[in-house]
Amino acid sequence: MARLGIDFGTSTTVAVLAVDGREPRPLLFDGSPLMPSAVCLDGDGALVVGRDAVHLGMASPGLLEPNPKRRVDEATVLLGDAEVPVGRLFKAVLDRAVAAADGMSGGPLTGVVVTCPAAWGERRRRVLLDAAPAGTRLVAEPVAAAHYFADVAGHRVPVGGTALVYDFGAGTFDASVVRRTDDGFELLATLGLDDAGGLDVDAALLAHLRETVPDPQGYWPRLTNPADALDRRVTQQVWDNVRTAKEMLSRLPSTLVHLPLFNVEVPLDRGTLERLAAPVLQRTVGTSVEGLAVAGQPISSLAAVFLAGGSSRMPAVAAALERALGVAPVVVDQPELAVAEGSLRGFDQPSAGPSATAEAVTARTAPAPVMAVQPAAAVPLPPLSVAPVQGSRRRLVVLAAVVGLAVLAGGGGALAWSLRPDERSAALPAILPTPSASPSPSVSPSPAVSVAAGLDPCLVGRWRQTSSEVHIDYGSKRQQFSGGAGILQEFDGEGHTVYDANTSEPYRATFDGANWEETFRGVARGNYRILDGAVVLSGLSGEISWVITRNGKRNNSGKGPLGVKPERYLCDERKLIQYGPDGDYTNELERVPPAGG
Repeated sequence: MARLGIDFGTSTTVAVLAVDGREPRPLLFDGSPLMPSAVCLDGDGALVVGRDAVHLGMASPGLLEPNPKRRVDEATVLLGDAEVPVGRLFKAVLDRAVAAADGMSGGPLTGVVVTCPAAWGERRRRVLLDAAPAGTRLVAEPVAAAHYFADVAGHRVPVGGTALVYDFGAGTFDASVVRRTDDGFELLATLGLDDAGGLDVDAALLAHLRETVPDPQGYWPRLTNPADALDRRVTQQVWDNVRTAKEMLSRLPSTLVHLPLFNVEVPLDRGTLERLAAPVLQRTVGTSVEGLAVAGQPISSLAAVFLAGGSSRMPAVAAALERALGVAPVVVDQPELAVAEGSLRGFDQPSAGPSATAEAVTARTAPAPVMAVQPAAAVPLPPLSVAPVQGSRRRLVVLAAVVGLAVLAGGGGALAWSLRPDERSAALPAILPTPSASPSPSVSPSPAVSVAAGLDPCLVGRWRQTSSEVHIDYGSKRQQFSGGAGILQEFDGEGHTVYDANTSEPYRATFDGANWEETFRGVARGNYRILDGAVVLSGLSGEISWVITRNGKRNNSGKGPLGVKPERYLCDERKLIQYGPDGDYTNELERVPPAGG
């Protein structure tokens, strides 16, 4: 009897194998438990996975897809001249893990568990399931991590107690709130950041090195924009050296970073690392606190904080969380293994076929607010970024009066932005900073209505959007999209809401020498409540489709689920104004008179 657990990550994949009831053990890929999730098309048309893919991609970057998981919402990916189905990329990664397990198990696998983001909907889960071996069970990543810490690390959470799963990976960050039940854990909320991971800390370290290391020979431009295979290999070595130094500083007070081409050893100490990493860590801690608010759980209710993902190994992470939450996080030696190993805990029952596997994630997910993961464009390992990524690109959306859409690693109020400047890359817009003073609800006289406790009578009714302004950072400039008139929102007195984009006008902007438009269609439904003066949604259903055009030609399109985030508003009997929680948009709506009114 052999069971395989796979944590298919954005940047790396981890797999563990449990044979004959023994404790799970990590599988090794080229001597390491961490396998790059990269996939590369070789000269024979075969897909190569892992470190071999990264190596081949240095010579032929156009044939490399470094982050297949980010492409889940695309039907195909262009590798060279070949259009490769995204499902085939997924399958190549999973098959590599299965092959490694077959070589170690001594017999056939009797069960396979694959983890996925908690907020992935049925369509995304189906893409993953179709690429996995028959009978595979899906488990939500934060639920798997919670089982690892409770069952393996020995940190008990009482039934009814809540825990925060702080998952800080190489490319992304997720904060999830889970509650212990009699038979496992249920998910209360999860929020994510697509631009807050170990790579962003590495980028900050590289910026520091460029500022401190003289360059009379002009080496830095070669590393920033490598023009040939040799420079790409040197660039990769620089990234590897910086990452290794960062990891060493988790154990040692100081180390050296070797810079090829320069042929120098640059000293680096833990204090410098913590100073450079602070902006990224502050955002992850802030998102964690926000996740608790969305879940309706006060900080004082936390029974535990679990650290998952390799980047959480930095001592500064635990220190920052303890300062913010007043709870000492549970630290383990190999946090990058927590999700994979936890996937085999508490999920021992065999699958009952395709329908059961499709529901495996939702079976342990409570009908509480769950943030929607945004589709994101592929982001190859940058050549040698010399400045940390700024701004906030959250994997969540805002459903209009809280309503919003998620399409790329970047949000935008009632919009989702996924602008492609060319065929191989996609813009990653940053949300503008939150205004210094956030508006607070102001309830003026409104039509007489009967409302349930915890709701606002002023909101109850039907609203039509008259205008909207959304700001994004595109490249180095701030751009404004305007439009969206005609979107309908309805709030009833029982806590139900409807968002209807089927009569919406496009959002429009002119920049980068082009005219841009984005149009939305679809209907979403859910529940709403007022929490701390803001609207919060839960129990959402429905998908919204979107089409982006550039100079009248389709630039990008897709569809996705909706998510939620607390949102401030102003309301009177005639007008509703909604404010983006990050200061990134403003919507104005007018009340629609009731029929016959």
